[in-house]
Amino acid sequence: MRTEIARPSDAVAIAAVLREAAQWLVDQKIPLWLVSDFTDDSVQRDVDGGLYVVAKASEAVVGGCGALPARRPSLLAGR
Repeated sequence: MRTEIARPSDAVAIAAVLREAAQWLVDQKIPLWLVSDFTDDSVQRDVDGGLYVVAKASEAVVGGCGALPARRPSLLAGR
């Protein structure tokens, strides 16, 4: 498994992971976000802006989506 900056083709999978996480939190009675906040289009815009990191096995997103603070790609590089 490896982590990398998300590619545009990863956006739909990222949106699905985020919606699943949001729904799980709602089910646990600790909502942090609305499930509807994570539309494919809104996540695509953020992915296109370089704001997500994903964990992948082969070429499939397997989980662990993280958002990077805007304009801070050095966080991923460990600088």
